[in-house]
Amino acid sequence: FFQEFLYRSKSFNLLLFLFKKFTKYFLIMSQNTHIMHLAEEPFNWIKQRKKCVEVRLYDEKRQKINLGDIIIFRKINSNEEIRARVKGLFRFQTFKDLFSFMPKQYLAHDNLSLEDQVARMRKYYTEEEEEKYGILAIWFEIVE
Repeated sequence: FFQEFLYRSKSFNLLLFLFKKFTKYFLIMSQNTHIMHLAEEPFNWIKQRKKCVEVRLYDEKRQKINLGDIIIFRKINSNEEIRARVKGLFRFQTFKDLFSFMPKQYLAHDNLSLEDQVARMRKYYTEEEEEKYGILAIWFEIVE
């Protein structure tokens, strides 16, 4: 029920309110750990707490992510890492759908148009991959 509600909801702010209010009831502390590698710029946005949503394909690897899991973000070509806990998972068919729904400030995309946001993701993923897997937005919080 809850995942269906998340997928169909039109208001991210409503979801944010519900998560903050009821997080302890929804987080199943499975504590699986996932490692994600990031380029310097997005890594620094997370480190500076300017970004709290990571966008990936909903491929086999990301299908294993659950609420409450730990993600270790590792900066490419560095030993630097950030630990985060998954607070929410949002599935979309396309990057355009995601970027139309998600407030830009959660992605550190404040000054980017919808087209620019999609173009940025094309550096990493093809249209064929997007169509095959769909998109996952992972809402997280840094854990010390």
